[in-house]
Amino acid sequence: MLNDARDDAATATLKALLLDHVSLGVNCEFGMVQRYCRVEPLDLLRFALTPLDGLVGQLRTGFAAFADSGNLSFEPDDTGWEYIARERVSGIGLHTNILVRDRPIADLPPREGQRIGRLTRKLLTELSVGRRTAVFSARGLTDADIEQLHEALRAHGPVRLLAVTGTPSPSLTGSVVKLRDGLAIGYIDRVTPTGYAADPSLDLWLAIVRLSARMLADPASPCGIQATPEPGDLALPADVVKPLLWEARAARRYRQRPVGVPRSCARLSRRSGRHKRVGRPAPYRSRTGERRLILPAA
Repeated sequence: MLNDARDDAATATLKALLLDHVSLGVNCEFGMVQRYCRVEPLDLLRFALTPLDGLVGQLRTGFAAFADSGNLSFEPDDTGWEYIARERVSGIGLHTNILVRDRPIADLPPREGQRIGRLTRKLLTELSVGRRTAVFSARGLTDADIEQLHEALRAHGPVRLLAVTGTPSPSLTGSVVKLRDGLAIGYIDRVTPTGYAADPSLDLWLAIVRLSARMLADPASPCGIQATPEPGDLALPADVVKPLLWEARAARRYRQRPVGVPRSCARLSRRSGRHKRVGRPAPYRSRTGERRLILPAA
């Protein structure tokens, strides 16, 4: 938190900057970046799966489908442990943070409908005043995709948008280009696939956020110019939570594992953080080449 006496000035500044950004998807990756930096805003789409077409459609209608709890369906996620709320019109899926073992599914619609309604109104209010910068990351974003999303956001207010996508060239990794006032695109080495958002490129994410914040805050900054990160832009906060450590803690707390896989297959080594005796090969490798079972399913 910002009032933590242990935070030095740079860490406090970074946390305030991350709080000024709101995630719109496409998955939980930016939400995990905020979590590793110990920033926990309550946002509607922070831990969600948001298809671009569905997101643009909901923005154009003011998230009208979310106002009707009858449009929400609830189902266990792929691991069978947590309930996912899915909006039928747009296909947007939201983490509920409610474990299947803790509550029957019949109890979810009233409670979660109210919570989602409050977060929807909060998001629309923030968009109308342009207080926070919207962040949307996805692989293969085109200029047309970005313009379409920014246009839908601008219908609500003076919203700034940071779009993040995979780099088409190694020379662009970590850089940011201002497309026009209120709109910037950042290039990262990889956008995590759906199901593996707990393994972001944390240093590059922080560099992109810092660079875009400086560019979008300065109306005089030229458009079309590539800004590259300085060493200080890649700096992690002093109290950063390491992804491997977070995964180990989460595994011990929730004992999550894919359905049908023995519990021993999800066991972690406390010393190395690596999974032992993985019964089913994970389809994704981390930046260090380790084969992992990443826990969050969005």
